[in-house]
Amino acid sequence: MNSGALIWGAGPVFTIPSATDPILGTGRVLFGPTAGFLTTAGHIVMGVLLNNQWSIGGDSLRPSVNTFLAQPFFNYNMPHGWYLTSSPLITSNWLAAPGHQWTVPISGGFGRISPQAIRNRPKGLLFPISHVTKRTLACWASLLTSRHQPDHCCVAMKRVSMSAVST
Repeated sequence: MNSGALIWGAGPVFTIPSATDPILGTGRVLFGPTAGFLTTAGHIVMGVLLNNQWSIGGDSLRPSVNTFLAQPFFNYNMPHGWYLTSSPLITSNWLAAPGHQWTVPISGGFGRISPQAIRNRPKGLLFPISHVTKRTLACWASLLTSRHQPDHCCVAMKRVSMSAVST
């Protein structure tokens, strides 16, 4: 890890098959490089997490895997614990047919860290909104999460709707 104006780190990333249903996972052991970069400027925290994984084992009857992930993140901290945030998960399946490799969501949200969190009692609200752009699928999601660390209590509400988009 290197710290200064830019904080960064790099290393390996791996995934082992653990899905309880074949449709939920690749069935393959994955391995590859990962790197993260972060910087702060005043009220802004921003950076990116990058990795690529290839299949190196697992169920040989399942398709090979070569996937890329980029997660840029941006956080703008405002007075009284309020913040604006964006942290889309951009992915690519390098083995997919041309034109179907990328998933590029557009996301953003706002939230507030409560005064208790500032006094070492994490508690906050986050209202993210994201739009996944693909050729034939639009997916809007909103999530309300409230988390209170001392009681290990978590409440989440999620509403997802999907509709086909004509091209």
